[in-house]
Amino acid sequence: MSDSLKPIDLVEGLHRSDEDDRDRLRQLCLGPIGRLVDRVIADHRPDVERRLVVHRTLHWVEMYLRSRSPASFEDLDTRAFLAMILASAYRMLTPPGLDGPRQMVPERSEPLQCPYGYQVWRSCLPCERGGGWIGVDLSSGEDLWTIVIDVTAHGDAASITGNGLSQLWQARPIVELRAAGRPPREVLSVMSRELEPVLPDAAFVEAALGRFTATGEAWVAGAGPWRALFRRAGQGRVDLRCIGGHLLGCSWGNDHEQESWSLRADDELTIASDGLYGQPDRDGHRLGDRIVERIARRLIPGRAMHAAVLEALADVIGDRGRHDDITVLSVLRRGEVGT
Repeated sequence: MSDSLKPIDLVEGLHRSDEDDRDRLRQLCLGPIGRLVDRVIADHRPDVERRLVVHRTLHWVEMYLRSRSPASFEDLDTRAFLAMILASAYRMLTPPGLDGPRQMVPERSEPLQCPYGYQVWRSCLPCERGGGWIGVDLSSGEDLWTIVIDVTAHGDAASITGNGLSQLWQARPIVELRAAGRPPREVLSVMSRELEPVLPDAAFVEAALGRFTATGEAWVAGAGPWRALFRRAGQGRVDLRCIGGHLLGCSWGNDHEQESWSLRADDELTIASDGLYGQPDRDGHRLGDRIVERIARRLIPGRAMHAAVLEALADVIGDRGRHDDITVLSVLRRGEVGT
């Protein structure tokens, strides 16, 4: 980076997708990133191909910078800017190890309170160094946006990819699509194209993206196999819908199915990764085979559907471990709502 080009100017160029600034970033980072990758490979990952790791790390660095406000870099010189980049890359390349077997994470006693009367519950239940992740955006105009991610890999590949997805979720092109109220299926297609050059060879990404408006309209689009559970206020019946589509990061297509609901006061919608439905009980029967029945009988008055889903899961697991990462998100619309 020349003395005349400040870090804030470079980041602003990246936000505009300026190719010259992408080249400048690569020239600045290639040597330091390469040395960092060499150290990480020697210490942690001797079986990976260096060139691919360097290439993907540079892409993730750009995504990280595009997820940050240019103002964050206003007072940085080149040396401090590079140190910040290397710190981000190191965290991505060396995710934390396990501290023993992962236990079931209890649901939050209080949901996240969102604008326009929505409440959101979130539970990520990793089975190993997992790639499950949940994003919630409360700032896109009058809409609530949610995303549930499940990386189709385990170990380092899943953890690294999950870390990068949080940066993609905050990248300016994706934020602008949400702020413009674009359909979730369109936002997933753009995310898919961004992900394709950086995904590890053994990893693809399943995702369910939801948009919830101030008037109670809800849309959910899927990448990979997803199911949505819907409950009308006060009812003991649960409806199940399947939502599919191409995995994110796949070059063979960008078709993503999309379902819609009109939510009234206290209606609930739950989205969960396939690990929930595939969890076997002691007899080998999957939770998904009878999940509607298992949840419905736990919907006692005053209990949120999110709690009923996790209780059904806990009963199936018993004292055994989970066979896959499980990520669950539930949205409830509260307040006085017009018909």
